[in-house]
Amino acid sequence: MYRNKRELLADIILGEAVLKLLLDGDAITSATLLNALTDMAEGEKDLQRHQACLMAISHACSSKKDRAGVAGRHADAASGELSSIVTAGKRQKQGWRSGQLTSSVKWH
Repeated sequence: MYRNKRELLADIILGEAVLKLLLDGDAITSATLLNALTDMAEGEKDLQRHQACLMAISHACSSKKDRAGVAGRHADAASGELSSIVTAGKRQKQGWRSGQLTSSVKWH
């Protein structure tokens, strides 16, 4: 439930930005979403929609910071060591910090 109409409008604008990215064939990432919202805010002539764009940008930025904090805590917990993962019966070793993934099963 929305506390006020500005929050509702901010979510609508956020949806419009995501839809624009989808229709343009762009990847939906934090960076592309923030760029789309910034472009929308710069071109918006209606004061309420402009303020809602800024609110959507603020929400997207705070969400990005929250995710970065969680990712950092998980990376610290991994301590850079290799972790074994068993998926679909195939044993894999993943280097969490390096992003490398090796498998004991050869794919043809």
